[in-house]
Amino acid sequence: MMGLPTGQKRQWGATVWPSKKISPAGLEERLLALPDLRFIEGQWEACPKTGRHHVHLYLEFKKSKRAAWLAKRLSFKDEDGGAWPDVEAIRSSAGARDYFTKESGRLEGTSPIKWGNPSTTPIKTKRANADSAATLIEQGWSAEKIAYHRPDLYLRFGMNIERCLAHRDIYLEKSIYAPAKRYREGDCEE
Repeated sequence: MMGLPTGQKRQWGATVWPSKKISPAGLEERLLALPDLRFIEGQWEACPKTGRHHVHLYLEFKKSKRAAWLAKRLSFKDEDGGAWPDVEAIRSSAGARDYFTKESGRLEGTSPIKWGNPSTTPIKTKRANADSAATLIEQGWSAEKIAYHRPDLYLRFGMNIERCLAHRDIYLEKSIYAPAKRYREGDCEE
């Protein structure tokens, strides 16, 4: 087995090499017993070179997990014909889910494995939050109003919000004459 990736992640891809004795139902039962499992999607496939059956899986957990933790629980090493799984951290769930469920590789007579609901919460970036703060300033919100209604923005950009409000005339003039251009944090004056 090659070295496992380090760090904790919530989204993992795995190729599981189960023993010859385990049925698809037995494997699914073992997968669903994983703690903090939020979503799983995959399918049975056959290796193009050897014909050996394996399972490609996309797994998503509620809490971060280490690769070694996951590999240990998906391992069939001690069973007849089983092996250690290949585990890889996933960065983009959309592309990974497409890869792990491609129809061309699916083993005939098996159905896709799918359980749970994938997370759909978008990751808000620092840029999006800065744009939100800039929009509120353009709408004439005071620092107090921003702090009351959007404490997350005020805690992160409070000093810059105060600076922009202190130079509101310059900031609004730039906003009116260059509406497509957004200014970085603190870029309120020339």
